[in-house]
Amino acid sequence: MPKYLVSAPRPDFQGAIVGVHFRDGAATVDPAADDAQRAALQYFQRAGYTMTAIDEPVDDAPAKTRATSKGAQS
Repeated sequence: MPKYLVSAPRPDFQGAIVGVHFRDGAATVDPAADDAQRAALQYFQRAGYTMTAIDEPVDDAPAKTRATSKGAQS
């Protein structure tokens, strides 16, 4: 299940809404983490917040390792 970037109605909002902490009007919700995060996501959906599914960050280390290994094999 993806994480979601949730945007508050006010882009400068700092604080918590239903236990989710916002900074500069944005917060990340991970519905796979626990019931509270799932409930918060459902609240944001019902309340009409803008939500964007986000992918997990890509770790560059394995890609660099592969490139180095490939170069070493040549």
